[in-house]
Amino acid sequence: MSDPDGIEGAAPDECVVVQTDEGDGEWNPFEEFHDEVELGPVPKVTARDGMPTNFAPYSDDRSDIPPLGPDTLVCMGVFDEFVVRGQWGDIIARVPAEVVERAPDGSWRVSKEQFIQHNPDPNPKGKVRQWVEKQLERYASKWVQVEPIRPPCRHYLRQFAPYYLNPTNRKVFRLCAARRTTEGAFMDLSDVGMYCCDLREPRHVESEDLINAFDRKKMSQGKHRKYLQMFEGFKAEEKPGPGGIFNG
Repeated sequence: MSDPDGIEGAAPDECVVVQTDEGDGEWNPFEEFHDEVELGPVPKVTARDGMPTNFAPYSDDRSDIPPLGPDTLVCMGVFDEFVVRGQWGDIIARVPAEVVERAPDGSWRVSKEQFIQHNPDPNPKGKVRQWVEKQLERYASKWVQVEPIRPPCRHYLRQFAPYYLNPTNRKVFRLCAARRTTEGAFMDLSDVGMYCCDLREPRHVESEDLINAFDRKKMSQGKHRKYLQMFEGFKAEEKPGPGGIFNG
């Protein structure tokens, strides 16, 4: 039909929609992989609640979560032996863990008799004897204060609490109070490895050797770095001024 104003057109009921393959050319970046992937049935296992759940088999028996221990989490302390340290952190006396007990304030202590038994000092003015006398005079007690061979980090926090909105289940939280996420929460250490940390208090010099060795390796590689020809730039005698992207 013709429009009364001279504009040709068609009413909606006069239009006919014809299905064609034209325009059906959408591109998918993963389309070439679809033909190669053969998806089979997803294996199922029975969960603790008795319901089936998906199972993703591992290619081997290894896990990406390291076993919890002082070697994989430097934040933890080592309590196999207790020591007395001097002004610079050097060990001046040692006692085994079985003779040490925990004081009500959380510190570790050993009786004077046990301490002298494991650290005999025949010299009345010896370093150990002087330290013990100062301790007894200061605290007016029969106890001598000691510390673990590797004290735990002061920023290492442990909490035993229920899951949020799930009071029937509880979880042990291992947190780092020195690091926070972008939302302001403490860093969760429950299922991660921490092999060295410069934020540790007190410092653990032995594990810091790992980072120092890595830095020395990277500095050595940087001195002998070789660029590809396309990134070398121009030599000064050929064309002075800016050259490649690394030659500013």
